[in-house]
Amino acid sequence: PRDQMLFPFAPASMADGPGGLRWNPAAMGADPEFALNYYHSYSDSSFKGDNGLYAAFRGLGLAIEWLGSGAVTDGKSYTLGFATSGQKSFAVGSAYQWRSSDDPIQNKSHFWSHGFLWRPNNIVSFAGVIQDYNRMRVPSGKSDAEFVYSAAIRLLKGRWLIGGDWYQTTSQKLTDGSYRLATSFEAANGLTLCGDFDDDENYFLGVKLNMTSWFVGSHNSFDSERSYRGGVGYAGIHKTRRKPLVNFVREIASIDIAGDIPDRRPQRSLFGPEAATTFDYLEALEKARIDPEVRALVLRINNPNLGWARREELRRAILRLRQAGKPTVAYLDGMVSNGEYYLASAADRIV
Repeated sequence: PRDQMLFPFAPASMADGPGGLRWNPAAMGADPEFALNYYHSYSDSSFKGDNGLYAAFRGLGLAIEWLGSGAVTDGKSYTLGFATSGQKSFAVGSAYQWRSSDDPIQNKSHFWSHGFLWRPNNIVSFAGVIQDYNRMRVPSGKSDAEFVYSAAIRLLKGRWLIGGDWYQTTSQKLTDGSYRLATSFEAANGLTLCGDFDDDENYFLGVKLNMTSWFVGSHNSFDSERSYRGGVGYAGIHKTRRKPLVNFVREIASIDIAGDIPDRRPQRSLFGPEAATTFDYLEALEKARIDPEVRALVLRINNPNLGWARREELRRAILRLRQAGKPTVAYLDGMVSNGEYYLASAADRIV
């Protein structure tokens, strides 16, 4: 057994970003962009409690927890995780946690966890995790490893998520395990309501507010007698942009299509710039299409070194952006041939 701070629950199949260090390390690979989250748990109105700092970037994660509130022994835990980055359909990951504690049993203890995450489409998700894989020694022998089997489904175009975990330890039969179920619902852009409950009839209620690149939230715990058991408040920043509760700024994206554009990324010199590939441009156009804060696009086209097949591929990406209702202006700079004009003709206007 190990002391841990109260943490907003997510089934292993619904975890994402830095929270994957707690629930499923493979989840850090599903979103490779930088994210930093701060958590503060509390048990009463004094708001005294434990603190945690979690960060993830390109499949790497780091977390620190400062423990010592209430019945939890003073101590710290350090977690390092890694996952296959950028794999949207399938990812695997591992996490290693080391602890310092005033409790001699927990002091210098360490734990390994391994997991996978499979999202074959935008509707269903499956995951599996092994917690305490190394089975730390305790006075009675060795602690149990725990197997987590998880699945989730997305409904209403992703606004409603339902998922759950089934837990089995190495000393249990599969049918003797326990469960925890969770749901989250995006009631409005940027406003998500969430709740979960376990087979001990404890339940948890929370709310999360998104503001494009940052968020705040709260998750609170109640027992079967409806008595309050504490909560956790959290805030974070992330590079992946999400639908905001309030639109403060509507932006215009600007993309320069110019010069040599390789199909494959060439070898990079130590201090030289990294060349943008065709895929990088396609990815930038797709991000502009789905980003809720981008309302229009300006393309600056200056004699790009592209064949007709790749011009057509980029042109289709521009048309998809227009079909999403975002006006597009193409600015033709330098020499203009049929190739440049063909690419620009996907825009609403050409200057």
